[in-house]
Amino acid sequence: MWKEASTTSPTRRDRQNTARRALRGVRDAWNACRTRVSRWGAFRARLRGRKVPVREYRCPVLRGVLRVSDRQERLERWDQGQLARATVVVAGGGGVGGEVAEGLARKGVGRVIVADPDTVAATDLNRQKFTRHDLYRPKAEALARLLSRQACLGSVLVPHVGLVQDLDLAALQPDALVCCVDQKKPGTRGWLARTCRELQIPVVFAAVSTDADWGYTFIQESTSGTACWNCAFKTEYDQHTIPEPTAHCPGTPAAIDILKLTAAWALYGVDSLIMKRPRDWNYRSASLSQREFGSTILVAQRAGCVACNTHTDSRDSE
Repeated sequence: MWKEASTTSPTRRDRQNTARRALRGVRDAWNACRTRVSRWGAFRARLRGRKVPVREYRCPVLRGVLRVSDRQERLERWDQGQLARATVVVAGGGGVGGEVAEGLARKGVGRVIVADPDTVAATDLNRQKFTRHDLYRPKAEALARLLSRQACLGSVLVPHVGLVQDLDLAALQPDALVCCVDQKKPGTRGWLARTCRELQIPVVFAAVSTDADWGYTFIQESTSGTACWNCAFKTEYDQHTIPEPTAHCPGTPAAIDILKLTAAWALYGVDSLIMKRPRDWNYRSASLSQREFGSTILVAQRAGCVACNTHTDSRDSE
């Protein structure tokens, strides 16, 4: 009877394996708990406007600590600290603006301010960052809430439900501004071209055509002697033109394809302005259907430009 009981009792090796499994379970539970605590702490810090340190995760396969920003920090002239101290304003939180804001948040830009007076419509769900739970809510607030969950490097998303003209750019002094407003909102690009040239704030203009076939990106530098948006497009400029907010985007054809392509140029333009990454162009355009349509050029300052001449006159008067 004693021998029969001894054959069914666990051996020393079985007890050791059971102990190892128990210790492994305790360790996994502790790591999961620590990850949840770090995420909650990062969320609270973002709500309070504080910077969150760069996260590091221990890889069980490589048996080492990996930084979230490790791969992008290997790029030429990449400066993660410069990005973490930067402030970027995104005018327009729709198709192109949503892609740009997501890229800035994932890269680790310190503060991203999204300005948009529109609300989420049902026609936005197929190509923009929103879900059905965001319908009829302000785009700026919905986009900031969604991207805050993806800001793994501590970016702070600040919504502004209103026009970019309502922001005090002189007080904010952002490192860059990305203009992604609708094509049928006249006056915004011209106003930004003049205002940001006076305040010496670089601007990245990004837009797509009304048939969703081509898009362009133009970069207006902050230094004098470079071309502004008015120089590149030779449009009639009116410094007193302030657009009225609309309820939603105009009902033009739209698809997600051209939005991602245009946003990629805009994101690289922001990188070149903040971290001085190499760039030998300030205008880039392309078409999805026509290979001949599109160009990558360096636009020079145009003589007689209203925005540039006004900026020069104001500086001379001082």
